Amino acid sequence: MENKKKSSETVFPKIALSSKYSNNPHALLQFAKTKGLEGIEYSISSESAAHLRVEYSTMKKLAASELEIRYHLPFKEIELAHEDPAHAEKSLKYIKECIDMVSVLGGVHVVVHLGLGYQDALHKLSLKNAFKYLEQVVVYGRQKEVTVCLENLTFGFTSTPEGFKKLLEKTGAMATVDIGHVVSSPVVEDGKVSPEEFILAVAPFIRGAHVYDKEINEHPYHLPPREEAALQSRLQTLMKTDANWWLIELGEPGEILLTASYARNILSLNQTKIYRRRTNEK
Repeated sequence: MENKKKSSETVFPKIALSSKYSNNPHALLQFAKTKGLEGIEYSISSESAAHLRVEYSTMKKLAASELEIRYHLPFKEIELAHEDPAHAEKSLKYIKECIDMVSVLGGVHVVVHLGLGYQDALHKLSLKNAFKYLEQVVVYGRQKEVTVCLENLTFGFTSTPEGFKKLLEKTGAMATVDIGHVVSSPVVEDGKVSPEEFILAVAPFIRGAHVYDKEINEHPYHLPPREEAALQSRLQTLMKTDANWWLIELGEPGEILLTASYARNILSLNQTKIYRRRTNEK
């Protein structure tokens, strides 16, 4: 099991590009390299073995680059937490196939979800199956040297810090914290917890983050920050964790670059503060 203990050294994450920008591997690589982005998180869209084999050609081209590539599994039908054990078992088998493919390509991270396609049908989900099958995915990933990260959503089992943390603790999964989902979670919108408290509740598990301002249920869905201050507190909180990957989860070039610049500015400010503090300690 991956060590959950927080190191004493501050982590300065890579700023990465999402395949929301493009599904074309050449376009992704060109944009990332020319704009100074340090990695790519590719979303696998196939939800069947036959389509996955076709999509493999895109994944292979990305993996051949010198950039770090991580993999996102935003499946709508494939569902580990489905109340029907046959559906959950089939989903487990397919996610294992995805992990096999990621492993062959040299990937070491995948991001999974619970209930992503079931916002309007939460009654079809089983918490018991969520624990059971997510744990099996984590164990399988560990065998393949692939870290399985669970992403929080604005609804369902991962929409509260308590629910999210319990799933991480009991299954051994690490976390990818979507800060746009955090701020749009009902418990945050209702003022029961702050975005920073939500993040800190699962801090020992965090290995990556999805960065943009806020998720809404209408176009453009993921809202970019209008100013650096909109991200500052959440990203400064992430700096207290082992998150070494900040994915700019936007698709429009201008929004990607502006958000990346905000993230870099916040990182630079924190680097300067840390340098000064360590110098003074000496």
